[in-house]
Amino acid sequence: MDNKNFTFSIQEAETLGVECATVLAATKKIDTLSLSAQEISNHVENTLSFLSATQVLNNVKRLIDLRLIKSKISISKKNNHKPNIYKLKLPSNNNTGKR
Repeated sequence: MDNKNFTFSIQEAETLGVECATVLAATKKIDTLSLSAQEISNHVENTLSFLSATQVLNNVKRLIDLRLIKSKISISKKNNHKPNIYKLKLPSNNNTGKR
């Protein structure tokens, strides 16, 4: 990462918080698709020296959960996700409940 400047919108900072918005801006400069959350965190830690390793990792995991960044793990979770199938239970013709 050559450029040490990050930009993010006021809305991102208000919604996510300044730390999380900064981590999001830093992750936009790397290819996250082939990396796990820990690997993304390691890349971002080198640039954001003012945040601790646990803060960076927590923010990366939050961004993955919010689907604002994609990682190797989020893609595998998506592929393994089984759709919820619900069956509609219709009322029976049983007259025992009627008066």
